[in-house]
Amino acid sequence: MTHPIYLVSRSITQGRRAALVSLTGVGTALVVYVIATAAGLTTVFALVSA
Repeated sequence: MTHPIYLVSRSITQGRRAALVSLTGVGTALVVYVIATAAGLTTVFALVSA
């Protein structure tokens, strides 16, 4: 979850667009992290059960 203070500080200091860009970047990173974690766990379980 994105820390709200980070987004609020970006919004106050650099404007709404900077906050939205930051939110997009953090959201994209989260999706990549979840996919990589799922792929890694799938691999581990496949190797352990084999």
